[in-house]
Amino acid sequence: MFFAYGLSLPLRGLYVFQPSAVILSDVVFLLLLWSWVGLRRWETSPTPFRLPECAFLSLSVWPLLAPVFCSASFSINSVARDIYLLAIFLFFRFASIDVNEKNAFIHGFLAGSVLTSLAGIFGVLLLSTLNINNPWAYALADYPYFDGFARAVGLSLGPNMLANYLAIALLLTTTKNHHVNFSRRETFLIRSVLLIGCIATLSRSLFALLAAVAIPTIMFKRPKEQRPYFFLISVLTAVIAVYVSANLVLKTNNLSQLEQIVPSNAQPLASFTIWTNLNLEVFTTVYYQLKKTAVAIFLNNFICGIGSGDFLTYLTINSISLNYPENFNFYNPHSTISGLLAERGIVGFAFCLVFVISLVRQANSSGKTTSELTFLWSVFIFLLLESINTDQLHFRHYFVFLAIYFQFQNYNTVKIAIDKITEKKSKIQQ
Repeated sequence: MFFAYGLSLPLRGLYVFQPSAVILSDVVFLLLLWSWVGLRRWETSPTPFRLPECAFLSLSVWPLLAPVFCSASFSINSVARDIYLLAIFLFFRFASIDVNEKNAFIHGFLAGSVLTSLAGIFGVLLLSTLNINNPWAYALADYPYFDGFARAVGLSLGPNMLANYLAIALLLTTTKNHHVNFSRRETFLIRSVLLIGCIATLSRSLFALLAAVAIPTIMFKRPKEQRPYFFLISVLTAVIAVYVSANLVLKTNNLSQLEQIVPSNAQPLASFTIWTNLNLEVFTTVYYQLKKTAVAIFLNNFICGIGSGDFLTYLTINSISLNYPENFNFYNPHSTISGLLAERGIVGFAFCLVFVISLVRQANSSGKTTSELTFLWSVFIFLLLESINTDQLHFRHYFVFLAIYFQFQNYNTVKIAIDKITEKKSKIQQ
């Protein structure tokens, strides 16, 4: 069942009941939960919650309590979604999962990622070479840099979501900490399929992945006193690059009109000429406008926000008062940071900040090898860069991986402490 659930997670586009947006992984999770209740395999003496878990639980529970304290909305759909995501986290945190079952889940996730990557690659080949429309890829109609190119969708909902799943799968193949035991040939084939699929999405997640792998790898090869400076400079550069690439766009006199990307009647932030006949203008994009709108919503709902998952509804109703461009479609925030501020207010943002800081401190604690530290910092940098343009708090797989991480992180912490006590006792006896 763990393999089946891991397999179904990347297949985000496979709906079971379309009107209610129930996907395949939801059904598999309910079957997994039902079988676990029948087996009654729960931790008899679970390790206590540490600070990162307390902060994350507070962040997850806060949207359910916010309407009690202030004017945040309380829609049935939002509450049901938040309770469901919280149930996923609590299940994987408290279920008595051994290493084999954890490995089965990760192997299933890798298998599902490879499957949806192959579907995306096949879709791009069909659309690019034979001009055959298919559900596994779509053509970029008016994006300035890749006009007419095909982007892989696979069995997911879109190129960016597919790239996110494939990037996480690639990260899982870079560490021995998760016991992903494959031969060199198998590892090479898996990584190749995942990487080609990620490239075929033409998503910024690929850059986030490369930066997340390269920065810690280079950092831990440098002298210890140089590591903080290298980390800060490298991460800041990557953050600026990701932000600029999504929120600013270059428009030339030779490119197609950008009605769905640049606000109508917008004035360029800057314009300049290269050589003699190439005029470039810099405009803000819809991603920038969404962040700007989210901040405006946050300032009007400072304490509690407007309610988890209600950004799209709020924007649709209040688009005129928020000065949202008429030529833009309505989207979700496309940013964990600004979306968190708008939907959960300063209280939710404070919980998130405590969670991130405590998670970094825990990941950097003693008792870890260089390869484990490299992997943990790679995951942290990837999540940080993805948070700029992705609504991570609404993705199911993040809740699963965080729960598994916390369970085994706490287990390893307790094990290290017990080993130290045992070592001291043996020395005293000697």
